[in-house]
Amino acid sequence: MKKEIELLIELQEKDGQVADLEEVLVSIPINLLEKEKEVETIRIKSEKGSNNLEEKKKQLRHKERELLAVEEEAKKFRAHFHQVKTQKEAEALDHEIKKADNSIETLTEEILLIMDEIAEEEKNQAKKKEDLEGVLIEFSARKKKASADTEEIEKEVNDLKEKRRETAEKIDESLLSLYEKIRKNKDNLALSRISGDSCGACSMKIRSQLLNEVKEGAKIIQCENCLRILYI
Repeated sequence: MKKEIELLIELQEKDGQVADLEEVLVSIPINLLEKEKEVETIRIKSEKGSNNLEEKKKQLRHKERELLAVEEEAKKFRAHFHQVKTQKEAEALDHEIKKADNSIETLTEEILLIMDEIAEEEKNQAKKKEDLEGVLIEFSARKKKASADTEEIEKEVNDLKEKRRETAEKIDESLLSLYEKIRKNKDNLALSRISGDSCGACSMKIRSQLLNEVKEGAKIIQCENCLRILYI
């Protein structure tokens, strides 16, 4: 029976290795998806910044047209000044000229402010574009690595499964069936090494009689608590 236990231990080791590798396989696309979301977030921020920049440029063009119109208006007011015949008309025209000059001053300040905002946004956009390019390069490299890792791990899993099959063929069918039943119900762990006088898996103390039977190795002994196959 000791030989069978050794084969079961070997089988469990292979099952554990396969489970670990399959867990890595599952994590690869998940990690890649997280990176893809990060790329998309940066892309959206970049596009939003581009939209803001374009909106600022539209505002600038609008203000420049508005300024040009007011400057033309002020120019006409000044051109008509020599045609004024009365003091009242002169005062009214002077009021319009001052009003236009104030508008020109306000619009000029607004235009300068928008130009500063555009310059700052262009600087930000250049940085965002650089960040996006860097993330895209990194993402592309990760995709290639993920593909290569997946291929390598799948090959390793297939090799392990083949070796596992070869090991399983050497085990009595009824014992293999018991192993599979326990493994499926106990998180892929069907065997438990005894630690001191307790089950290494569930820590339940083993009765002296069972402990001696495990040491003798004449038959399969299961933990009375977790039902895993015990070995030393």
